[in-house]
Amino acid sequence: MIERILVAVDDSADSLAAVRTTLALAAPLGAQVLAVHVLTDHEVDTAIGQVSGPAAPAGRAHSVNRVLSRVSAMGQASEVAVETAVLTGGAGSAILDRAGTWGADLVVIGRSARLATGEGYVGALTRHVLEFADRPTLVVPAGRVERGDVRRHRDIR
Repeated sequence: MIERILVAVDDSADSLAAVRTTLALAAPLGAQVLAVHVLTDHEVDTAIGQVSGPAAPAGRAHSVNRVLSRVSAMGQASEVAVETAVLTGGAGSAILDRAGTWGADLVVIGRSARLATGEGYVGALTRHVLEFADRPTLVVPAGRVERGDVRRHRDIR
């Protein structure tokens, strides 16, 4: 039985779909949810416009908190308690390490963007997680679960 679901989150459409799918699964199962965001310096700097100096840490914290607050609010709306955590390091390794230490029964991740022409169906982060995962992993493309689907998935066990 699935009792613990770890979902990797960022501010992408794929991530939002992964959160919705996670909540749709967790609600009827009464599963615990841990939403993790991996803080990778170069990606965060790019996302906040190459801010440097003393304002950079505050900008990073604000961006991460906004993402995690949104995920928590989605959980509350679905009547699922969501624990959040900020991880550091290589994204794929950090996600899999926390899944192991937390004892996740399932890892959920968005498909992630493909950065290069000719790259496979999933992006590099998702591919890394799939390749090295030692537990079931669900990859969710953007837009697969809509609002209200939580009620329709109540019979999932």
